[in-house]
Amino acid sequence: MRTNIKKRRSNAGLKVALGTLCVLLVAAGGMTGAQVVVATEAENALTATVEETVNNVEKTEVVYAKLDNAGALVNTYVVNTLEPSQGGTLVDFGSYKKVQNLTNAQALGADGDAVFTDISPDQVDKAFSYQGDMGTQAMPWDIAVSYTLDGEEVSAQDLGGATGHMGLEIAVAPNYDHADAAFCDNYLVTVTVTLGGKVARNVQAPDAQVAMAGSDTQLTFMVMPGKSAVLTASADVENFEMAGIQVAAIPFSIAFDFPDTDDMISQFSQLTDAIGALEAGAAALATGAEDLASGVQQLSDGASNLAAGVDGIAAGTQGVAEGLALYQGALRQQAADLQAAADALGTDDELTQAYTQAMMNYFQAFALAFAQEFPQAFSDAYAAAIAKGMTPQEATSAAAEQGAAVAAAAAQGACVEQQAALQQCITNIASKAGYAGSAQALAGAADGVGSADDQESLLGGAAAVATGATQLAGGAWEFASGVGETADGLDEYAQGSLEYADGMGEFKTQTHGLPDTIKSEIDKLMSEYDKSDFVPRSFASSKNTNVKLVQFVMSTQGISLPKEDKPQEPEKELTPIDRLLALFR
Repeated sequence: MRTNIKKRRSNAGLKVALGTLCVLLVAAGGMTGAQVVVATEAENALTATVEETVNNVEKTEVVYAKLDNAGALVNTYVVNTLEPSQGGTLVDFGSYKKVQNLTNAQALGADGDAVFTDISPDQVDKAFSYQGDMGTQAMPWDIAVSYTLDGEEVSAQDLGGATGHMGLEIAVAPNYDHADAAFCDNYLVTVTVTLGGKVARNVQAPDAQVAMAGSDTQLTFMVMPGKSAVLTASADVENFEMAGIQVAAIPFSIAFDFPDTDDMISQFSQLTDAIGALEAGAAALATGAEDLASGVQQLSDGASNLAAGVDGIAAGTQGVAEGLALYQGALRQQAADLQAAADALGTDDELTQAYTQAMMNYFQAFALAFAQEFPQAFSDAYAAAIAKGMTPQEATSAAAEQGAAVAAAAAQGACVEQQAALQQCITNIASKAGYAGSAQALAGAADGVGSADDQESLLGGAAAVATGATQLAGGAWEFASGVGETADGLDEYAQGSLEYADGMGEFKTQTHGLPDTIKSEIDKLMSEYDKSDFVPRSFASSKNTNVKLVQFVMSTQGISLPKEDKPQEPEKELTPIDRLLALFR
């Protein structure tokens, strides 16, 4: 990022020179205060403002926030690391209350929201870092922490040295009202709580990944982008003390290896194929019904020739009637059994909810497994990068990328059970549709047979034929009339079968696109967690346009044992190098 300021070069140089003079005055005891800034008189002398410009030098920002034990913001500061490719005046932007050079002893100038310094030739292509304090600038997330002891709410101060059953609740919510929504919607938040093995036992944290670090228990919670969460933990404590709660946020730009939806959708294709086969069967049933109706009509035409064998016909037609009744009963029983099997799988809403829950379980399991693996993978990668001679900033960036890849691979292998549950939900949906369709077909066939009370139906016509044959009083012509009625019933049955076949054809048409519809809905659900299009932006100022990475680190105060009153030693004033090293301790 080479400044675009042209007319302000002389004023910028003057400010840096005045800043250097301030350093000399501080060293000589003529000025006080840790911050190296341009003297008030010099600021008043420079009445012109920096022209509107942007900073296009590649940079990273690590935003630190100190919180009190309840999660309230104490102060915010940003460690900016820029990589100038040319010498001259380097300008960065941010609304800072004070700034501190972390790279060398050179003074920093300030003009409104502009922070500038001179880059000498030997500093080109080297990282330049400085810290900017933002006071109580709101973070993209609100954190609220509360504690209980033996069921009673207590303050963190009262927990120091306490014994009993301790409860911890951490509420995390996006701060849309006072922060850039892009950070809220695109960053993964991890919360880490460390409980010492000597002071905490029986640790319970249902939503956390639990890891042991020596005798200590480390709880890691994860909150997805744009989501709120209330995180809870409890433990039996004795002489309690605890390190500060660590909250970190990084861009959620991990490439997920999502399940093969084509494999899952193929099962829906099998459903549509089954519906197609059912439609073909219905068409064959309609053809058979037409053939049966035609045959009965021929029987009616020849009924007058059967008078001599009416006794045999009577016995035969009685058997037909009973057989039809048994056939109808079997059809209805099979339909009832299939419908019961479909009902046993649950309602459509229940199956849909189970499918949705199984899908969310998979995502949650993956995300939790990732959060469990990422800290160690990041730590290992960071140590390796440092060993290779990388700077802390370079090591942090490389470790974030490598650690994310390792954690994502491990998380994929940990979600086999959730993926199996998801596929079982899909099988249940397909089975219910198949059972219900078959039950409807069999019930339609049973209804087509009719009833003994309905002489226009197949069963009623057969009963009428049997009655006419046994009575003999009606004679052959009455028998022929009964067969004719049976033929009419079969014609209606044939017509009903044709309508049923047409209905199955329509059902096949309507369900033909079901696999594509399901795949579209799955892709839509997955896209909610795809943040690959997120472009990093500056937290400090929108005028910083070439931002490589912005990370957030928030920490609460620790809970300490009560201390005996003793004279406090004056704090040692830290050098810029001391301040820089302290960031990584």
